[in-house]
Formats: sequence, structure tokens, C-alpha cells
Amino acid sequence: MDRKKAITVKKEISASANFGLFSRPRLYNPRLPGDDLKNIFYLHSLAQCLNIMEVAGVQGKELVLVGSSFISMELAEALSPTASKIHIVSRSRVPYGLAFGETIGEVLLKHFLSKLSNVVFHASAEVKEFIGDTGEVSEVITSNGEKLKCDLVVIAIGGTPNTQFLKDTGIQLHSTNNSILVNKVCLRDVDFTNKDLS
Repeated sequence: MDRKKAITVKKEISASANFGLFSRPRLYNPRLPGDDLKNIFYLHSLAQCLNIMEVAGVQGKELVLVGSSFISMELAEALSPTASKIHIVSRSRVPYGLAFGETIGEVLLKHFLSKLSNVVFHASAEVKEFIGDTGEVSEVITSNGEKLKCDLVVIAIGGTPNTQFLKDTGIQLHSTNNSILVNKVCLRDVDFTNKDLS
């Protein structure tokens, strides 16, 4: 870019009344008994993604995916060709419940399970403990008392908006999840409502 164009762009940006701040969410990282065993992953980085693919890419593995929104459901579909069985442990009754509501979630679950015969959806359940006697995870215990055999666990339960630094700025935050309160067209004086925060 030549100097004249660079100066023009700079003037346009500085004259604008709107700007966006981009921040990654603070990802949930629950501490559970046995969570220090090998082959328990959080999908927080490219390195972890590559580790998941290395373990899950071997034919015939049993997997447990914790969570039932976009990451877990997309992983289940991507890994189903090589996995012998995939368990999805969901606190909700249906996938995508918070994003789309129960009615759409029910339709999506029915469609999803009709396509993938090796996927089992464990509704209204949470992980209570990870078991493994050789240093690697081999079983997941759920709040429903189920014991799910596995070679790999991926915990994909989302995060919370990374907005704590806005606490004393006058920008209104939601009282329970610290998301930014916006008007009906999703605007604030400071536009901090980009998708990266969800």
C-alpha cells in the first residue's frame, strides 16, 4: 500500500464513531476426578486439534464428547467414519438447545441420529468422573450412573464472554453471564458484541 492510501485509511478509521474489540471467550474448564488422565482434550488450540485427530483417526476407537452444541456435534459427524462408537453427553435434552430451542433441537437430533448409527446421545446427563488404570482414560461415569467405555474424551462445553475488564466502565453487563446488554438491533456505544465473545 502506498503512503497516500495508508494516510487516507487512517483518517477514515479515526473519524469513525464505531469500533470493534475482539476477544476470545474464557473457556469452561471444569475440574473433575480423573481429569489428569491422558487422552482427555479441550479443543482450545490447533495443537489439541491435531492430538485429537491423531488418537481418533485410528479405526475402531470409542469416543466420548462432552457437550451438545456446535463443536461436539460437528466433531461427532467428522469422526464417525473411523470411530466404533461415539457417546455425546449432554446437560440438555436436545442438541443446540440454547442456540435454537428445543423444537429445532429435537428435529436436528432425529436427523443426526438417523445419519450416524454409531452415535449415542445421552440426554440430561453430566460427567462425574473419568476412570483409567493405565494412565489413560478408559471410562466415563455420568450423573445418570452410566459407565461409558472410551479411548478418547473431548470436552467442548463452551465458554463465557471475556468481558470482566468492562466491569467499571458504565457498559451494562448481564447479571449472570457477563454478556453485554444491547438494544434491539444489537448496538452499544462501544461495539463489543462480535461473535468471538460468544
